[in-house]
Amino acid sequence: MTPQEIFNTVAKHLFAQGKRSRSEIGDNLDICVYRAPDGSKCAVGVLIPDACYDPQFEGNNVIALLNQFNDVLPRWMDANMSLLSALQDVHDTPENWCSEDRLKDAFRRCADYYSLDSSILAELSFPASKETV
Repeated sequence: MTPQEIFNTVAKHLFAQGKRSRSEIGDNLDICVYRAPDGSKCAVGVLIPDACYDPQFEGNNVIALLNQFNDVLPRWMDANMSLLSALQDVHDTPENWCSEDRLKDAFRRCADYYSLDSSILAELSFPASKETV
């Protein structure tokens, strides 16, 4: 995947999903996860093919994930580690989910930093029954 394809895929997914992918792990009652029990996926989780996913991925940020599991993840992920980390931050920051505009602003900042086209954001919106933060 190209950086633009990654950005577009993640933006479309997160707006369609309308919420962060969260779960309880150990004593932490509310953390972002690649795959949540309710089927939601985070910014990086949506890019991980089902055949590659392993529950051991959970608890690792994308940099640690790529360092530990590089042999099972798509090669293009390693080449885009910085972008994936930035998109993971967009997903994981609760304040970004306060409104569509806040999430779009976070995506625009990411797109600007990586010289990507953010025009896709104009056609995206949360589902009618969006669950916030």
